[in-house]
Amino acid sequence: MKGKSLVIIALLILVTASVSSYALFKIRKSGVSNLSAAKWSVKLSVDSTELTENTVVTLSDVNWINDMTDVANNKIAPGSYTTFNILIDASETETSVDYRVRSSFNIPNFEVTIGDNQITSLGTIDYSSNDNDMKLLIPVTVKWLGSASDNQEKDNTDLELMNSTLEIPIEVVVAQKISEFDPPMRTFGNIGSGQTVNARMKQIAGNSKTGTGDKDAYIKNFKRVSVIPNQYRNVNYIISTDDSENEVYMWFENGTIYFYSKATHIKLDSDSSYLFAGLAKLTTLDLTGFDTSDVVNMSNMFKSCTNLKTINLSSFDTSNVENMSSMFNGCENLQTLNLSNFNTSSCKNMSSMFYNNKKLTYLDISSFNTSKVTTMSFMFYNLYELGSLDLGNFNTENVSTFESMFNGCKSLTSLNVTSFNTAKTTNMTRMFASTEKLTELDLSSFNTAKVTSMLSMVNNMHTVTKIYVSDNFVTTKVTNSARMFMNDYNLTGQNGMTYDENKIEKEYAVVDSDEHEGYFTLKQ
Repeated sequence: MKGKSLVIIALLILVTASVSSYALFKIRKSGVSNLSAAKWSVKLSVDSTELTENTVVTLSDVNWINDMTDVANNKIAPGSYTTFNILIDASETETSVDYRVRSSFNIPNFEVTIGDNQITSLGTIDYSSNDNDMKLLIPVTVKWLGSASDNQEKDNTDLELMNSTLEIPIEVVVAQKISEFDPPMRTFGNIGSGQTVNARMKQIAGNSKTGTGDKDAYIKNFKRVSVIPNQYRNVNYIISTDDSENEVYMWFENGTIYFYSKATHIKLDSDSSYLFAGLAKLTTLDLTGFDTSDVVNMSNMFKSCTNLKTINLSSFDTSNVENMSSMFNGCENLQTLNLSNFNTSSCKNMSSMFYNNKKLTYLDISSFNTSKVTTMSFMFYNLYELGSLDLGNFNTENVSTFESMFNGCKSLTSLNVTSFNTAKTTNMTRMFASTEKLTELDLSSFNTAKVTSMLSMVNNMHTVTKIYVSDNFVTTKVTNSARMFMNDYNLTGQNGMTYDENKIEKEYAVVDSDEHEGYFTLKQ
């Protein structure tokens, strides 16, 4: 056999309340057989138009095991599953071949097993063989696991498939060498801009005002689901763009926004700014299965999600994002945030990124590449509860403004900014203001030759005793230094100068010595 053979097996589980039902197998556009499925129907179809001559793929031994089914209420209880076999017969081909069967999908609460390989809810599994047998029988199981629910009510743990369709793609690849296999299957459904989708969510939830600055009062949950009730499978609920290869549906029921697409990934628009802005009732958000590889603008994406406590962005591809300003602005109840997977090498704007994240106690931004960022103003403003922040990995060579970057970080006891390159910086207004628990501040890497504003730069640092600088900390271009050292009651200069409320401007932003009083200590 030359080249490779590709078969897409679309597994559709259609559940109805009919008294008698069937399993339909469509193999190479011919051949039909029926099988009782005990009040539920299973439809399996194979499009084998890509098969080369003398290679045959068939399905056999299909069973729908649903002893736990609540027939009266048209529900399938957790633990129900369907099984079948895939038979690949290449015995008539000219050369030995390798086989691979794989499934890539994003269907919550389902488990697919191919051979001995298992996948739950998201990802890709491969079943490969390179033995010399020209026939391969591969068992496949698709199981409904049931959904997790805080209250574990029956309606939330049983699968309501009445008049619904579930599609799980399974791909069979036959090739002469494993190396000829394609990458895992990925299919996409594209949705519109962040502001467009945001307005649509607020509208269908019943809000009279749908602007990006308007807060929603009804949306409590956001879920991607594996089945779509038939009443929503019409154009009124489609939010995918005209060029999308798969349709994406969105609807609202009982406080929840539901997304459905048979695609493995829902692709976000290049401008996804304000996508979830103002969804003030959301408490958790999991965006697994949403593709962000084309996104350039994530500004204000989660702005004013004031009740959001946990968020999963582990699948986010941010390699092309240029704007992250105010991305989490106003997420006042967010407690932990892990962004260790973020690639920020293209980002230019991080201003107000974590603004008013007042309850945040854990923040992982260890992967951040900030080499292109030009503004970090208000980036960590009012992070009241955060105790430590290590920015030793930050490259700030292009940053022009740090205004209020750490202003209001009242609980910080440890802050590392020793990697900061400030040669292009002009604005340090209130940069460290009200970091009330810091006892030391190391600014020895700072070059302030171009800085024009140091207004309230280090004021209200009530417990700071030492500020370390180098000879590159100068105030030659500073035109505003009002209240620079105000209320730094415990600050002591290298030569013993103590706080004086009448000496709080740039004249005292020098290393303390016999020749000149100052609040700074030279870093040795």
